[in-house]
Amino acid sequence: MPLLANGARLVHLLRDAAHGREFTLMQGHRVVHACRLDEPRYIAAAMRDPAFAVECRSLFESLERLPTLTAAALLIADRVAPLVGADYANLAIVDDDQLRIIHRDSLNPSIAAKYESVPIDRSTPLGMASLTCEPVVLPSLPSYEASFSHMIDDTRAAGLSATVSFPLFDVAPSAVMGVAWADWQDRDKNGVVYLLANIARSCSYAMRETETRQRAANSEHLGSKRAGNAPDEISA
Repeated sequence: MPLLANGARLVHLLRDAAHGREFTLMQGHRVVHACRLDEPRYIAAAMRDPAFAVECRSLFESLERLPTLTAAALLIADRVAPLVGADYANLAIVDDDQLRIIHRDSLNPSIAAKYESVPIDRSTPLGMASLTCEPVVLPSLPSYEASFSHMIDDTRAAGLSATVSFPLFDVAPSAVMGVAWADWQDRDKNGVVYLLANIARSCSYAMRETETRQRAANSEHLGSKRAGNAPDEISA
């Protein structure tokens, strides 16, 4: 996993990797974050901001310790929005043929209840991103008209007007990170998307590791139960 921290000084490096030029944030000999430099001006500028780098490090090392996908999703939903100047974020986890959406507490409870899960299809931005493994960028409420007009009233009621739905993995169906703004405010769309791409990359590593730990814990729990010595239930 490209994360971790020990209080040592952060060092930024540019290096060649198999997929091209890569920007890397190091602590000692450990990689805290690495991202492909498709657009160096966006990624490097953000990662050279000490506050941004520290927040990224804190998020990634916290994700490394979590025991379940739900816990990881809650942390991502809570911590990603401030990294990109957004007002809200969520994470949608694949659950059979649905996406189970983990919302931040700031969302209106009635709206959160309505969108506890959505199908993995093209009827919602999260579903479309999960299906296509491509980001769905909607910079305004009018941009919802073409494909998601049925969501405009709920989006407005939530106090939001612009969203980016970003897949965590490149194989469908993918878990999806949703980020939203009350006002797009002439944001640089490419800049936001590239930052989310690189945040999502490290989050995807963390989610895979969390899923592995969760499966191991569930397997251990099942084995103990069969042996007649079951511990407390392990939640997803």
